[in-house]
Amino acid sequence: MAEITLNNVRKSYGTVEAIKGVSLDIKDGEFVVLVGPSGCGKSTLLRMIAGLEGITGGDIQIGSRRVNDVEPAERDIAMVFQNYALYPHMTVRQNLSYGLKNRNTPAAEIDRRMASAAKTLEIEQYLDRKPRQLSGGQRQRVAMGRAIVREPAAFLFDEPLSNLDAKLRGQMRIEIKRLQRALGTTSVYVTHDQMEAMTLADRLVVVNAGRIEQVGTPIELYEKPATTFVATFIGSPSMNLLPSMSAAASWSLAAHVSPQGNFTLGVRPEDLAPVFPEGKHFDFEATVQIDGIELVGAESLLHGKLANGADLVFRVSGRARNEIGDMVKIGANADALHIFDANGQRQQSGIADSAKTGS
Repeated sequence: MAEITLNNVRKSYGTVEAIKGVSLDIKDGEFVVLVGPSGCGKSTLLRMIAGLEGITGGDIQIGSRRVNDVEPAERDIAMVFQNYALYPHMTVRQNLSYGLKNRNTPAAEIDRRMASAAKTLEIEQYLDRKPRQLSGGQRQRVAMGRAIVREPAAFLFDEPLSNLDAKLRGQMRIEIKRLQRALGTTSVYVTHDQMEAMTLADRLVVVNAGRIEQVGTPIELYEKPATTFVATFIGSPSMNLLPSMSAAASWSLAAHVSPQGNFTLGVRPEDLAPVFPEGKHFDFEATVQIDGIELVGAESLLHGKLANGADLVFRVSGRARNEIGDMVKIGANADALHIFDANGQRQQSGIADSAKTGS
C-alpha cells in the first residue's frame, strides 16, 4: 500500500492543454473517486498515474518514489478496465495466474493468491471456464481478481462498471467497496456517474476541463458545493440554480437573507416544499406551473416553470396529488439556500453557511 501524490501535473497534446496543473494527495488505504463529465480529463489523470500516458510537467509519486519515468509494469499498481481485458483463449485460472507467472512467482505462492482472490470474489466455481462462458458481472469479478493477485500498492479503476446494466452496477458497487475496505489498498476510481462516485468514495475529486473543481467527502460536496458546476454535477436531480436578475415576478427572497449585487441562488429539490397552509412564510418563495411529474417509488419529482420560463424541480413524498398545469407555491428556509457569486464561486458568507453557523 502507498500514498499517491500529484504535484502540478500537466498534460498537453500539441497546443491543447488537457490537464492544467493538477495537485492531489491520496492517503495510504484511501478510496478516491475522480468524477466529471466526458472529456474533462479524469481518465487521462488515471492513465498518467498508471504510466500509460506520459506527463508534460509536474511530478507523480507512488509511495516515496517519483515515477515520472518509471515503466507501468514497475509502478506496483494494478488496473481494472471497463472492457475487462481478459484473454479469451485462457480459462479464469490461467487469466488470474498469467501475470504472476511472467514475474516468476513460485507456483505455491500463485496457488495461494489465486485461492484467496477466488474465495473473496466468489468465483471458485468458474476457475476452469473461459471468459465467453461468463456473464458481465462474473467477467468483472475475474478482472478484479487478476488485479488482487498482484497484491499491488494501489488499484486503479477506469469506469469498470460502465458495461453492466443498472441493477448489476448497483450490486458491483457494493462488492467493490466491501472488497477495498477488506484489503485496505489505496484505490483511485474514475467514473462519470455521480451516483457511483457518491456511494464509493472516501473522498471525491470533481474534475472539469482539466482542472480540479473541488475535493472533499461526498457529503461535504453535496452540502457545500464550491462552485455552480459542482452544485449541478453532484446530486440527482441537480441543484436548482436561479440568477438574481430573474427574481422579479418569478421568485422572492426575504430581505434579511438577500445578499448585495448579482448572485445565483441555489436550492436542492428535496429542500423545497409546497407552501401549506396559506399564511406560512418561507425565506425563499416561488410559484411554478407543473409541466412534468415523475413517480420514483416512495416519492415524486415535480417539474415546473417559473413565470420567467426558468425550470425548477422539487420533491414530494409519495404519489403526487398534483396534475399537469397546476400552479403551486413552494418555498424553502434560509438554511437550505446556497449563494454563488457572479463567477459561479460559493460565497464565503453564503445564506446556507451563515444560517447554519448563526452568523
